Amino acid sequence: MNLEDLNPTQKEAVLAYQGPVLVLAGAGSGKTRVITYRVAYLLEERLARPWEILAMTFTNKAAAEMRERVQGLLGGNVGELFLGTFHAFGARFLRRHAGVFGRNSRFTIYDEEDQDRLIRSLLKQGLGEDRGGGYFQTSKKFIEKVKGSLKKPEVVAKETDQLHRDISLDLYYKYEAALANSNAFDFDDLVGLPCQVLRKDLQLREEYRQRFRFLLIDEFQDTNFPQGELARLLAAPGGNITAVGDDDQSIYGWRGAWIGNILQFERDYQGVRTFRLEQNYRSTQAILDAAHQVIQKNLTRHPKKLWTRREGGDKPRVLSTGDDREEARQVVTRIQELLNRNHHYNPGDVVILYRTNAQSRPLEDALRQNMLPYIIVGGLRFYERKEVKDFLAYLRLLVNPSDLLSLQRVINLPPRGIGEKTLQKLSAYAAAKRITLFEATLRASEIENLSRRSAQKVAEFGQWIESLRQFAKEQSLHRIGEKLLSESELLDYYKREEAAEFENRQDNLSELLNALREYSFESQHSGMEDLENFLQEVALVTDIDRWNPDDKAITLMTLHAAKGLEFPIVFLTGLEDGLFPLQNSISDPPKLEEERRLFYVGATRAKDQLFLTYARNRRRWGQDLAWQRPSRFLKEIPDAYLDREEDFVLASPAEGSENLFRKARSREGAYPTPRAASQERSYPIGSRVRHAQFGEGVVIKSEGHGKGLRVLVNFAAAGEKLLLAEIARLQRILEQHEA
Repeated sequence: MNLEDLNPTQKEAVLAYQGPVLVLAGAGSGKTRVITYRVAYLLEERLARPWEILAMTFTNKAAAEMRERVQGLLGGNVGELFLGTFHAFGARFLRRHAGVFGRNSRFTIYDEEDQDRLIRSLLKQGLGEDRGGGYFQTSKKFIEKVKGSLKKPEVVAKETDQLHRDISLDLYYKYEAALANSNAFDFDDLVGLPCQVLRKDLQLREEYRQRFRFLLIDEFQDTNFPQGELARLLAAPGGNITAVGDDDQSIYGWRGAWIGNILQFERDYQGVRTFRLEQNYRSTQAILDAAHQVIQKNLTRHPKKLWTRREGGDKPRVLSTGDDREEARQVVTRIQELLNRNHHYNPGDVVILYRTNAQSRPLEDALRQNMLPYIIVGGLRFYERKEVKDFLAYLRLLVNPSDLLSLQRVINLPPRGIGEKTLQKLSAYAAAKRITLFEATLRASEIENLSRRSAQKVAEFGQWIESLRQFAKEQSLHRIGEKLLSESELLDYYKREEAAEFENRQDNLSELLNALREYSFESQHSGMEDLENFLQEVALVTDIDRWNPDDKAITLMTLHAAKGLEFPIVFLTGLEDGLFPLQNSISDPPKLEEERRLFYVGATRAKDQLFLTYARNRRRWGQDLAWQRPSRFLKEIPDAYLDREEDFVLASPAEGSENLFRKARSREGAYPTPRAASQERSYPIGSRVRHAQFGEGVVIKSEGHGKGLRVLVNFAAAGEKLLLAEIARLQRILEQHEA
């Protein structure tokens, strides 16, 4: 091991092994190096024996990589060194002290699915099936809050609304009793219960402090309150604890991470020495400077500014596009240009980042159409997601009622009283009569061993599907999709039963409606033929897009999934207020700061090139949004730090129609004006139009021409809407003199 491999600040942090140490490690500054060298230094210099070091991180993969690096530095096995996750340490602790909680050491660890099933079962026993479903999310959140706050359940109950207080408290004790009866702990227990023991048993706490003389914690900004408390209990106020992290990269508040652990570290421990790792080994200075302009707006952070020896570099480029489909096409075009122009890049050097999973669909479509290989990390491909497959199963059934798998998937989704036994009787009847399972649903009243109630439920389902099939023969894909989504009540089911995932599922079904709408606009057919062709195309997407993970492929992922990774070329998409940052974060300062940190994380994944894109219109629920404001994060970066490649920056209609067109520098440096297309307009200012959803209105502005023609219409009922004319399908209402 050679400490001269480290830069001066890294070396100082490694050598400062006594007492509390805080290492503020900026993006790409080599924090893993500091941890691994520090552990290796303690062992090589015989300052500690392996079993006296406790090093904790957040994933088994990260722990395994750190162990390999330490062993590589020392040239051999590191024996009893504990280098693992918080939960792994907690499980080891509880196996030693399980008797305190009435369990034995061979306990079971319940994961989230086990926890959900147990809560539902207890609610059903206590409240009945109908009422139990409605209390599930409230009860689960109550349990999580008790364990996440390390408070007594009675204290948390006082913070709960009166309607759910008694049920939640009663359910909590039944849940804990059920865990004990099953000799089980849940995941929250693995950290929370060691805290309980160490708080009460001062002698045991001192034993652990003597055993683990050196405590090192990686990604400290991602610790939650119980994890921070466990660290405080294991390390004396002036103990040998080293926390490594970056408050600017704290992005997991939504799943319990508490940024307060790293922000108040210097108050929690005595005599803290703080080291700032600000030299970046990843990105160009141009990228770091732009990212800094955003993150410095946060008030709750340790001040730091990254720098690199990689001077210059291209400024981040802002791409303004008309809508999300154009955004996807622009991204793909730029990727192709970069790959063709610079042959040392390959598709594996490119990542496309987005705020929500639902944004991947138009990007996937554009990549597929241009035959570019891609993989999705941290999520399923769009058409493989559960709610999308559920909806597609309904659509397949409309086209092909003989599709057994689709029928079995949806006949009781959402639950409609058609259980396994009913399905078995239905299948036996179909086999005896040599008819399809769907035909059997229409003849349910003839099945002798089926109860009248079950027969009615089955028949109602079959008749409903048949009515949808008749509707589909004459309607557009979008209308079929809307009717199916409304009548199936899938959204109500997801909201009721899977509330934690509801927003993602809702957004993904919204995107599926968009796909149906776009396909019907581009097709020359209608009705059932359109639906059949669409489903065939979707099936090919699912089948031919199976890229080998070892192949060089463009990566698609959410911003949260990208943390800790790096790519030469990064596209950060969907930079619009309401999407990034999310709408519910804009008026909540702590949430807005986390969104700003998420932008910073995304931007600093880029090594060479960073593209920032937004759409002026984004489809949602099958309609064009009237207006999308560029993200406030883009506005926080001065023009000197960006290369803007926008054709127009459209002012919001709220700013006044006279400011509708604000010119911005185009790639060529020219200033195009909407007047250039005045002779080609088909919707003159002052003309009256009709829209299928918004009703009648008056055109007050228009710009562009051909497929790019956009019109601002003041609708009598809906107010001002900015629409892409080709997609909106506006109908001119001719005045008498025009007619």
